[in-house]
Amino acid sequence: MRRLEFSDESFVYQRYLEVREHFARMKSSDPTGSADPSEYWSEELENIEYLAEASPAVIRKLRHHCHHVTGIRVYDYRSHQEPRRASLAARFEELRTLAGRVSPRRAHQLIHPEPETLGGYGHDIDGGLYNVDTLKFAEIMLGLEKSGILERLLGNDDRNIVWEIGAGWGGFAYQFKRVVPNTTYVIVDLPELFLISATYLSALFPDAVMKFYGERPDDELFDGWEGVDFVFLPNTAMDAFRPPKLDLAINMVSFQEMTTAQVRDYVSAAAKLECPYLYSLNRDKSSHNPQLSHVGELIAESFRVEEIDILPDDYTAAAKPIVRKGKRKRAYHHLVGRAKVASGRAGDPRRSRETVVVNAPDNATRPPAVRVGIGMTLHNNAKYLREALDSLLAQEYREFRLILIDDASSDETPSIIDEYAARDDRIVAVCNPSRLAMVRTWQRAFEVVRRECPEAEYFAWASDHDVWHPKWLGTLVEELDAHRTAVLAYPLTQLVDEQNVQLPRLPIRFDTRGLADTDTRLRHVFRELRGAGSIVYGLYRTDAIERADVFRPVIAPDRLLIAELAFQGELLQVSKELWFRRETGGRSIDRQHRSLFRSPIRSLLARVPWYYQHSASMAWRLLTRRRPDIALTWMQRATLCARFLVTQRRRHRANVLGNSDDAKRIAELEREIESIRRSDTEGGRA
Repeated sequence: MRRLEFSDESFVYQRYLEVREHFARMKSSDPTGSADPSEYWSEELENIEYLAEASPAVIRKLRHHCHHVTGIRVYDYRSHQEPRRASLAARFEELRTLAGRVSPRRAHQLIHPEPETLGGYGHDIDGGLYNVDTLKFAEIMLGLEKSGILERLLGNDDRNIVWEIGAGWGGFAYQFKRVVPNTTYVIVDLPELFLISATYLSALFPDAVMKFYGERPDDELFDGWEGVDFVFLPNTAMDAFRPPKLDLAINMVSFQEMTTAQVRDYVSAAAKLECPYLYSLNRDKSSHNPQLSHVGELIAESFRVEEIDILPDDYTAAAKPIVRKGKRKRAYHHLVGRAKVASGRAGDPRRSRETVVVNAPDNATRPPAVRVGIGMTLHNNAKYLREALDSLLAQEYREFRLILIDDASSDETPSIIDEYAARDDRIVAVCNPSRLAMVRTWQRAFEVVRRECPEAEYFAWASDHDVWHPKWLGTLVEELDAHRTAVLAYPLTQLVDEQNVQLPRLPIRFDTRGLADTDTRLRHVFRELRGAGSIVYGLYRTDAIERADVFRPVIAPDRLLIAELAFQGELLQVSKELWFRRETGGRSIDRQHRSLFRSPIRSLLARVPWYYQHSASMAWRLLTRRRPDIALTWMQRATLCARFLVTQRRRHRANVLGNSDDAKRIAELEREIESIRRSDTEGGRA
């Protein structure tokens, strides 16, 4: 962006004088709510008192005076600071690479340089000025893209209303408005900071329409909001914040500087306004602020919280001239709070597919505490989905909540989800904005169940193409209720084809009933475990899965999970055919590579045999982490790890080499079973 000419500077200074009048009026108003700044910010405000009497020279270099807000100094970006420039450039490349992976078509929009306007500064990288703040804003934009929020905002037919809580000097507001211009951007902040942010945004958007609190009566603040670019509201007047809707609330690095009451008030206000998303980049708690409890926990009081992975360490690493070595650490967390009750209803075109869908009108109409949470993962199986949902919702045992996780389906799955969620308040649906693959989606199913029904004693995964007998859930609940030492119960499995015709295959039987001794049970599981792909769809004790770390990113993760659950208790098979597993494709390691992981992980794991992956994972858990639930000495654990590797490698070699005699015998048995069934059928017809 060009430098300001003298006439432009005169215009900006005139705008500053107007902002100062608004500031004076705001300071004279009566505060409401938890308005007093924290002790931390009370000290910071003393450092910027001079900005209320700023000269044209100060405004000309306004960005240089923002270090009171950000802690970033112009000095660190002078030409002699080559080590710092190298670190910043490395961070820039990491973010640019990530942007290309997350959103190839929008990557160029997510990272913008710092304008030179009003003294903008930074290291010259790829022809633009970049500083730590610039890259922090890029991280936020990447997080909004990765979580699916940006897609929704850009896809809105109506104008968006976005609320930034504590916009500081206005840098992110500038970046955001460049990407999503069809937005009315509301800034709630300490009024002193408007002297910076409102002046800065006036310089960057000279034609922008701005509204300030106090110009008109409170109830007229959002009149004609569709034609307004920025609204400035002091934290002392939150009672006047009554927008007609709210699409996103965002806070970065200021929740951690507030009091617990202030953060709770802001989060609660977003929830009451039915805001679908609250985005936070903060530390859980700042060591400089004893008046705050925990940012993530406060957000979780009103929203379902999910952490978004950006880079392994914090944005502040870009400011450090020393090359990062060893393990990279992260104290700042990108958190997305998703509304517990979505304001959109089924069929509402404004509701984004990634929004959590809860079709009850309010919390009071949702089912009370439930004993079972079921997580169903879905991806492009619309032709079987209705039958699968019907069979689960027809269970005789009804104390359950059904969580649907759609992994970015491109068929009719989303519309079927809407249809069923609209008519059954036991359903909560979440749609991944982009394909996560099976392992991460299974993990997410468990996470959402834990958030939606934390009291659930039992948990089960479900597929989108199978069928369940009406007594399936009740039978398994009774089994676990009757056997307190068991961690899992599952039924006999009947295989069916795409037309629901039963396939002539012997049911797989595996059980550790009565093997109370841990060592004996583990020996049996290591040597004899069969049918893990069916066992994994059983009913678990929720805390047992949690202790086993849910689903691990390895080949055949179901087999590893069952082996690790055996450390905690018995695995029970119910001798009744209550689950009908549909065979829609072959089972193979190659198929798992394609479906379990996204490409980067897939290519890495393809080179490592599954039994090495499982053995390494188990050794890490047993030998390097404390497991008070496993009453074994370190030597016993080491022995188990070695035994596990040996037995799994032998079993793998046996499967690869094959046993022709066994194969022939099984084929003969299956042909015999099919012959008997045909005879029975023909006899019945006769």
